Amino acid sequence: MTTRDEIPDEPNPRPTSPKRSQSLAQLLVLGLVVALIGAASFVAVLRGSHQTRRSAGSAVQPRVRATRRPSHIAHRDPMPVPILMYHHVAPQSEGSSLLWVSRTQFAGELAYLRRHAYHTVTLQQVYDCWTKGSPLPSRPVVLSFDDGYTDQYRYAAPLLRRYHDVAVLNLIVHNLGSAPLTIAMVSRMASWGWEIDSHTITHRDLALLPAGEVHRELQGSRNLLRRYLHLPVNFFCYPGGAYDAAVVAAVRRAGYLAATSVRYGLARPGVLFTLPRIVVFGGEPLALYAHSLGGSPRAETAIVRSVDGAGL
Repeated sequence: MTTRDEIPDEPNPRPTSPKRSQSLAQLLVLGLVVALIGAASFVAVLRGSHQTRRSAGSAVQPRVRATRRPSHIAHRDPMPVPILMYHHVAPQSEGSSLLWVSRTQFAGELAYLRRHAYHTVTLQQVYDCWTKGSPLPSRPVVLSFDDGYTDQYRYAAPLLRRYHDVAVLNLIVHNLGSAPLTIAMVSRMASWGWEIDSHTITHRDLALLPAGEVHRELQGSRNLLRRYLHLPVNFFCYPGGAYDAAVVAAVRRAGYLAATSVRYGLARPGVLFTLPRIVVFGGEPLALYAHSLGGSPRAETAIVRSVDGAGL
């Protein structure tokens, strides 16, 4: 029989000291605080990263509103431009109405352009707009003068200067000094904003000439005008408006950027080497002039009847 004293006591768990319990509690609290701080930092990092990505994305791909087409792509949808064709400007009209415009009529036409917010430009400006997207003013119009005559210097140029307008002179090389239009006069016109372009050396029908003569008229005229005037001479005007496929190809080879004809209509970039023009007739009413600026069929009918045999 076993006595009570012989029964072994079950081992009692070691009592936890108050100091140890307090230390454990502090560790738990400290761990919780560290965990909370870490979670907050992680959320902040995520927010910062997301904000950075949004900012970077906004910088690379900004939201674009539906506004006017940017100027650097304006050449993808280029505007047609009227190119007006003049020859003589004199106090009184003389000879064919296709070639002679009175000074009074020309002054009235410039005043009309000013009143209706047209802006005169050069062919170079039009070409740069069509091919490079360079800006053009609103309602652009080119005033082109063929051949090269003293009256263009004496009467047309001063009126253009009064209105701060520019123009294009399609110059026959043989008219320098024989019109008598001197090199000094043409250089002065260029300083006033005129663009000087080639109209050949002798104004012969290029479609009827052998290839060697065509080359001389095209390349030779450009070289001579460059030498005399120290200007680029980038554009060409067909004498009498006559050309064929071989002549157009020769104009390209000579280094011209574009060429004007006497075909009626508004100039567009799809026909750079046969650009149409609009003839201004001597004595025509201002209403017809205004209508012609839009390439109206009424003006086309008039030019078709008048151009043949006119000696442009």
